[in-house]
Amino acid sequence: MKILTLYYSQSGQTEKIAKAIHSCIPEKFEKKIGKIADYSANDLDEFDLVFIGGPCHSSDLAKPLKQFLEDLKPSPKYKLAGFYTHGSYPPEREGYEEVFERWVGKCALTFDTATTEKKIALLGYFRCMGNPSPPVLEFIKENAIPSEKEFNEYVEEVRNRPNTQDIENAQKFAQKILEEFSK
Repeated sequence: MKILTLYYSQSGQTEKIAKAIHSCIPEKFEKKIGKIADYSANDLDEFDLVFIGGPCHSSDLAKPLKQFLEDLKPSPKYKLAGFYTHGSYPPEREGYEEVFERWVGKCALTFDTATTEKKIALLGYFRCMGNPSPPVLEFIKENAIPSEKEFNEYVEEVRNRPNTQDIENAQKFAQKILEEFSK
């Protein structure tokens, strides 16, 4: 079985998640890791499973990842598992469900829509916080967390994301996908 971990990352946050996923794929599988820019949609035909991910930009998957998903051919033999990083508190954090939905909610929908329209098996997706770039932090301060105290708490929390727990969770996600895929 051939497995590809494919990612787009600007600041290295999503790359950390891609490497975590790739690291827990057992050696019994033929595995590769690469950047979206180095592959075309046609290159995926040689794989059985593709983990694919990128950051959330403007409430949706980053344009290079979104374009790559749009370029996929219908009804391929491979299956997909998605992942993405975002700068919002997760919806599990009380009081941030609507903020998450407004600023990140389209990411999952884009994965679902792209794979449904193309008849591609989507085995699931993983998400976690990533440390936003300075312009994104300014946007969050102005539009999502205007309270100075809350914003400073947010910056402190997001500064080291993805953290060790996020990496472990990404690996657990990959292991679950591999178990499901191997059935």
